[in-house]
Amino acid sequence: MVCRAQEISNDYNSNFAFNVHSIDEFFDRFDFKSNSAFEKFIRKEFPDVTFTRERMVYSLFNKRNTFLSKEGYVDEFVKQVADSFSPDYIYYSDKYWYAEIKCSVVFRSKLQSLLLTLKVEQPERNMFRWSVVSAKAEFLKNIAEATPTVSADSGFSAKSSSYFLSPVSHGIDFTNIHYFFGNSEHAKEYTYNGPATKELKNLISLIRTGKLVFRQIDSIKYHLLQIKGWIVSVGHFNRNSKNSGWLIDNLMKVTPAQKIIFLKDHLNVLL
Repeated sequence: MVCRAQEISNDYNSNFAFNVHSIDEFFDRFDFKSNSAFEKFIRKEFPDVTFTRERMVYSLFNKRNTFLSKEGYVDEFVKQVADSFSPDYIYYSDKYWYAEIKCSVVFRSKLQSLLLTLKVEQPERNMFRWSVVSAKAEFLKNIAEATPTVSADSGFSAKSSSYFLSPVSHGIDFTNIHYFFGNSEHAKEYTYNGPATKELKNLISLIRTGKLVFRQIDSIKYHLLQIKGWIVSVGHFNRNSKNSGWLIDNLMKVTPAQKIIFLKDHLNVLL
């Protein structure tokens, strides 16, 4: 009985170590960052195993998603990003990666689903923040006449504003998104300094007039578009398994034009 309990404990500790606990850790493993906590664990626990970058990237796929193996793109993708002559890396400061946040809100006394897209913005040198880029919901399409929209012409001034989402918001799973909904008079300051869709303008108007109430975040996905020829979607999988945490759950081989279509149609982002 004691041996069995020890086995379970060892399995749990090993699963915990392999779990990709944050999107930052996902980036570190994808880039095969040296001296990371996970690399040290691998060297200690598996001293005879050569853990290459290829193996590391393979380990970041959701192995329970049979669609990925059927498509046959995984090997091609791993070969490209881990190429010894021209490897691909991903960074927090990259322009083309996005967080897709599914929220529950109350509008007209009814619980509604709302998708927000956020991205990292650099308003000044060495200064970053997360900004709301777009909003997507059926109820936002049909309220333009009833609710005046907010002008998107006014820009964001990082020096004068105290209203923004921390650059490490992803590390707390965007639990601070309630500031965007709660600071009603300053909702616009939480948005990206660029073109705004009608839906985002309508959302800001509803927040400013107190006609919409935020309830909770239901899920978070990340879409990485910075790798040439690919769209990589990352989701969170909470399970007692080595293959858990933040993992690649969708991989699309695309042209530059198809990336633009994805941004416009899936994330409702204007370029």
